[in-house]
Amino acid sequence: QTDEPSPEPETAVSWPAASFAARTSGVNVTVTADEGAFPEGTTMSVRRVWDNDAISEIRESVADDFVKVRRVQLVDIAFYDAEGNEIEPRIPVSVVISVSEINDDQSAVVVHMDDEGQTQIVADTDVESASGRTNLNVELPAGDTEPGEVEIEQTEVDIGDVGTEIS
Repeated sequence: QTDEPSPEPETAVSWPAASFAARTSGVNVTVTADEGAFPEGTTMSVRRVWDNDAISEIRESVADDFVKVRRVQLVDIAFYDAEGNEIEPRIPVSVVISVSEINDDQSAVVVHMDDEGQTQIVADTDVESASGRTNLNVELPAGDTEPGEVEIEQTEVDIGDVGTEIS
């Protein structure tokens, strides 16, 4: 018999389907994740981001000769495991960003910015308007190999509208 402690038994982690909802600065964010996206005990945080460099990067990635971006609003969506470590989904998740209604003469764009500041327009943004709100429906890709924050940036035209641009 040895005096060494016996190893702790490994606990199996489940990865159930999950849904999250949060609100910040008039923006409602709902995330729906299929089984396998997040470990049990995952939480979501949504916060407004005020970063002039990031706003400039978003403007440059969206604007062209035919589109004028008047305003950009950044919203940081982050996920945390049960121990409080920031994580990314292992498989794509569905995100609905609900904002005040977008006018008919405006269009919506959602831009994803990674931790290195690289931007990518989310091409498959489905826009629905009802009851004075506009829902921007997008799919967030699975995370990279390194955990990091997930950010969704939206361009906007009028104060109070998120996710719109003049086209």
